[in-house]
Formats: sequence, C-alpha cells, structure tokens
Amino acid sequence: MSVPLDRLYSLSRGELPPDEADALRRQLDADPALRAEYERISAFGDRVAASRAPSFGPYFADRVLARVEAPTHDSTEASFADALRSVFLRVAVACLGAIAVLSFVAEREAAPYGESFVASALGLPPTRVETLFLLDAPPLGPAEADIPTAQ
Repeated sequence: MSVPLDRLYSLSRGELPPDEADALRRQLDADPALRAEYERISAFGDRVAASRAPSFGPYFADRVLARVEAPTHDSTEASFADALRSVFLRVAVACLGAIAVLSFVAEREAAPYGESFVASALGLPPTRVETLFLLDAPPLGPAEADIPTAQ
C-alpha cells in the first residue's frame, strides 16, 4: 500500500493526530521500502533543522522584509537618480559652455581668411556674392550651334 509523501513528512515532524500516526507506524513496520523512505525523509528533516542558524529566531524573514521595505530616505539624503541628475546637469552646462567658447575662438581665427567657422566645419565652399548669382543661372552647357542637327 502506497502512502503519500506529505503524510510521511507530517509524521516525521510530529504533525499527525495520534491515531493516524499509530496506523502509519504499523504500515512502516510492515513495509521495509516504506520504512526506508520514511527514514530518508526523517534524516533530511534532521539535517535541515541542524543547519538552521540559531541567531535567526522566529519571524526572521518578517523582520528582514520590514527593514528592507522601510523608507530610509530623509530630506537631506538624495536618491541615486537625483544624484545622477544633478551631476548630469552640471556636466551638460560645462560642456555647452566649452562648446560656445571654442566656437567663438574658432570663428575669430577664421574671420581673416574670409570664411566662417560654421562653413569650414561643415565643409562648405567659400562663397562670395558673385557666386550666389550663379546659383540662379541656368547650367552652363555647349552652345546650340555646337549641337549637331539632323538634316
């Protein structure tokens, strides 16, 4: 006759009523394989109980979770995200200031050569007023006299 494992666990922990425990013990005496399974379960429970740290005490998990979930931030302590935001803003402002200063210095150095810093940075060709008018003109091509016609 097979016995569910949960009943063997309950017997090893002493959780069964006395009449059920006696009936199960009689089954264990009659079946050596069932007795071996019970002894294995009982030995495992003993090892687990022996490995338990004595300092934990009852409701250890509840105490740990209460400490973990309790708010620890006060008004003077900033969260990690707030600290990152503060550092990023300072670095971003410093970088924008450095870009503005470098652009101003490069513009002043490029002015004597007749082209702007933006134009040289973007690789644009130098322009003059005369070349702007050429942009509106039709493209230059061969004269009409040079084009052979069929006769």
